[in-house]
Amino acid sequence: MDDLNQLRQSIRDIDAQILELTSERMNLCRQVGEYKRANNLPVKDYKVEKVILDRTRQQARDAGIEPDLAVSIMKNLIKYSVLEQDEIKSMMLAQGSSKAVKQVLLIGGSGNMGQWMAHFFEALGHDVQLFDRSRLSKTRYNYVESLDDGLAWAEMIILATPMESTNEILLDLCKRSIKAPIIELTSLKSPIMSGLNLANQTGLDVVSIHPMFGPDVKILSGRNIIICDGPKRSESVDVVEAMFRQTSANIIKMPLEKHDTFMSYVLGSAHMLNLLYANVLESSGIPFQDLEDVAGTTFAHQVGVTKNVVFENQDLYFDIQRLNLETDQLFESFKSQIHLMENSIRQNRRSDFKEAMKKSADYFRQN
Repeated sequence: MDDLNQLRQSIRDIDAQILELTSERMNLCRQVGEYKRANNLPVKDYKVEKVILDRTRQQARDAGIEPDLAVSIMKNLIKYSVLEQDEIKSMMLAQGSSKAVKQVLLIGGSGNMGQWMAHFFEALGHDVQLFDRSRLSKTRYNYVESLDDGLAWAEMIILATPMESTNEILLDLCKRSIKAPIIELTSLKSPIMSGLNLANQTGLDVVSIHPMFGPDVKILSGRNIIICDGPKRSESVDVVEAMFRQTSANIIKMPLEKHDTFMSYVLGSAHMLNLLYANVLESSGIPFQDLEDVAGTTFAHQVGVTKNVVFENQDLYFDIQRLNLETDQLFESFKSQIHLMENSIRQNRRSDFKEAMKKSADYFRQN
């Protein structure tokens, strides 16, 4: 028993050393973040990350450690290092951007994404106020008394509202004399096209963006933010792009007319497929825990993604299907592929089944 206690004590000592070294590493990362900010360097450097992970794999092999374990540990260290550097960058931006402080009005600021945007623009050093008919009882941001008061005060306007509401707001703003740039965040652009078109005609300065993440995101490393180029380029698109380029997010430029087609696949089809999968499991009559107890890795990976979908905002996910003009085509594609797969199996056409798998594999190999 004494030998076992000694072994356990040695493990505790090593655990303490690991935590001390982790703290030391984070302090060094903070210094790296300060240097990057001072020299206007991006927080995220994918080339450096690849070098670190390749080196980690080799060092793990040399040390007799499973490379996947070592890489998993290193990825988490990199993740929190980027978080640390992102925070430094935001703080230093806030400290150094007083001359460029803007008065930002968030319409729909009580929603989850509205609160995320409020925090983001505040972190950049801007003065943020909210307008929303439903006011939160607990928020550190102030509400303007009326929309007119907010518009008169604002130097930048953010629309963090549902898609159909966003179109109505744009149409209303077109009737007013507004010089401040407007940023809209909708997940689809076709439902707001009448508002965007009228904004172009009346000279309203609107920037269409789409953050490809939800309000629970804490760090922007590896996250995509789409900035749409419309038929008439917004005067403020470069300003908005520069704001987000100060973070570790990936900035994707996309023509406005292509946005919803892409979203029908990266959002609509992904949501639909996972909801169908969840509904098939639910209708089986077998308790989920019983399935999970006997499952393998494929089931576990798929369920992990599916859970992320089914616990999301139900109204938003319904509208992403309902309001996308490409959804009918998506349904037809699903029906066609299910029909082909069903026929290959029912008619014992092994070659057709294998060919379908091969075509899919070839598609994913393109990258």
